[in-house]
Amino acid sequence: MFVASGKPSRIRRLPALLAALLCVSAGTPSLWTPAYAEESVETSEVIVSATGYAQEVQDAPASVTVITSEELEKKAVNSLTDALRGVEGVDVIGGETGSISIRGMESDKVLIMVDGRRQNSTGTTRKGGISQGEAMSWIPPVEAIERIEVVRGPMSTLYGSEAMGGVINVITKKVGSKWTGTFSTSATLRESDYGDTLGGDLYLTGPIIPEKLGIQLWGDLSSRDEDEVLDGVARHKKQNGTARLWFTPVDGQEFMIGMTRQEQGFRTTPGKTTELMSKGRPNSVAETEYDRTQYDFSYNGRLPVGNLSLDAFYEEYTSSFSSKPGLMNVDNTNIEAKYNVALGGHMILVGGQYKKYGLDDDGYYTTIVPGGTNITKTEASMEEYSLFLEDEWWLLDNLSLTGGLRWDNNTEFGDHWSPRLYGVYNFLPDWTLKGGVAWGFKSPTLVQINPMFGMGQRGGGITRGNADLDPETSVNYELGVLYDNSRLSASLTGFYTDYKDKIVNTGTDGLLGPDGQPIQDPLTGKGLSTYYNITGAEVWGIEFALGYKFTDTLSARFNYTWNNSEITGKASNLPYDFHKYDGLEGEPLVAMPEHLANLTVEWLPLESVSTFASLQYRGKEYYPNFGQGGELNKNEDTTLTTDIGFTWEMYKNLKLSGTVYNLFNDTRSNSDADYTYPDSGRRYWLKLAYTF
Repeated sequence: MFVASGKPSRIRRLPALLAALLCVSAGTPSLWTPAYAEESVETSEVIVSATGYAQEVQDAPASVTVITSEELEKKAVNSLTDALRGVEGVDVIGGETGSISIRGMESDKVLIMVDGRRQNSTGTTRKGGISQGEAMSWIPPVEAIERIEVVRGPMSTLYGSEAMGGVINVITKKVGSKWTGTFSTSATLRESDYGDTLGGDLYLTGPIIPEKLGIQLWGDLSSRDEDEVLDGVARHKKQNGTARLWFTPVDGQEFMIGMTRQEQGFRTTPGKTTELMSKGRPNSVAETEYDRTQYDFSYNGRLPVGNLSLDAFYEEYTSSFSSKPGLMNVDNTNIEAKYNVALGGHMILVGGQYKKYGLDDDGYYTTIVPGGTNITKTEASMEEYSLFLEDEWWLLDNLSLTGGLRWDNNTEFGDHWSPRLYGVYNFLPDWTLKGGVAWGFKSPTLVQINPMFGMGQRGGGITRGNADLDPETSVNYELGVLYDNSRLSASLTGFYTDYKDKIVNTGTDGLLGPDGQPIQDPLTGKGLSTYYNITGAEVWGIEFALGYKFTDTLSARFNYTWNNSEITGKASNLPYDFHKYDGLEGEPLVAMPEHLANLTVEWLPLESVSTFASLQYRGKEYYPNFGQGGELNKNEDTTLTTDIGFTWEMYKNLKLSGTVYNLFNDTRSNSDADYTYPDSGRRYWLKLAYTF
């Protein structure tokens, strides 16, 4: 990787970073030498997500955590939520089909990418339960992942909507100079009434024409039994497959075409994960299917001055539900161009993007027109045009200032500007001071703004869109200090977010008409709910991380997150009389524990054996339940869970890994009224991997 080590002068640093630009772009972090490199990128030092080009972590103008492939191989990773457990500032809600939040921003405001390509940008994603967790499973198997970059805080300047809370970028391995592959099989066995998981992964890569044409193939299968716990994890089956072809006709010119096919299915059963009865009526088995196909193209080229990258993908996405007669068909198009160049003491990135979200509802949603007429087919679409510019300016050898501005034009919401300003100061050897301000925004989805669509809820009601919604916006301030040498690393970051127009759901018990009575859906007669904005809120907190290498065989990591929030505004943009939320001012905004802490100790007793033990603390939670009339939920329980695990290289190409999660079976009580997820108890994970 062409990234200078240590703290080089500006004159030396810029050519090094310029060379790195030839290797990496924000949309497709593909490499020139990488495609056929003998060694992988030094993942603990280099990232691409914070600026759109390669740079060392301590120089990145953002709060960043990198999860390496070595760390992932020691975990039971069936979804992105599994991979992110223990990262400072990140809260994992529920099991492998649960969701996440970063600094109090839920998963629909966190952009998930694989090699810079959006995975959760449909503009139509349903909120809650399976629908949120489904997006977490669109990631490659562990064997194909080089690292995961987690950027905390708004990144709307580079990535636009969906990046209001942060960015998670899964970077895959590159084509090798020789044929290699990995096959693995794994099992997770859970105690009590929780379901077991079986799975298998395959990764294969190699040159077809050395240094000219290469291929990557990966896929995975998994099946999880349904919990026999109310609100537990549904039966879940998934299969993913990806093929990529890399072509480098001459040095400095690289093309990639690829295709990904993914399928997921969920099943909930009355008496297991759902109640036997709901509002006096018996519940039935519910099955949900998701099918997704994505076609990719990318180009990275070295020009006489600077570098150009083009990235395009088209996504087809279909979901079906057993109780609905039709399908929800989504098609998304994303085209992006970026040009980056080093000019004097400046590293400049300029780009443009086009996005189109289309929804074809063939009876999946309950649709209406004025007068209550039923429609069996409805179509809707939304387009967005964007231009962005960012300049990393090295004022001194050890001081940089990054400024950026993005313009988005949305066919539904007009123009929006997203600036950011961030400074990085290496004030002493091994010491870095970081801080800045960034603006973020999140557009409502097609479903949220379109009253034609009626979406069924778990409680039996119907939720319809609200055409009067405003986009969510935020201004985030952060300041942090980092220390890193060969043995000790530490970071402390404080942040504050001024949050405007958060979109929430009224709940079927909360939407009242002018007469003060609950409103009924005109087509179905069921309870009616819709979306609305909360005019103001604040989120603030502290993130602390510490790592120490005692010896070559013994190391430890610790992190702690303190997070708090408060509603400062009122309900707005509601078409009906609505007063039940007026009393929520001063209450917490988000369902994130105030205190989260993680401690991990790793020990290598033998050259072929590595072991670890970890503790995770989760504090009390207080949050308003917007979907159930506005009452304040409280979960007074805390948990302290213990995990122990190992990896044993049995033979040269054969590894066995195992972990006991939640060794002492510490769980919290679950209340259906809280709409929370039950905690997983003790479980056992084994994985056997063969590399060839």
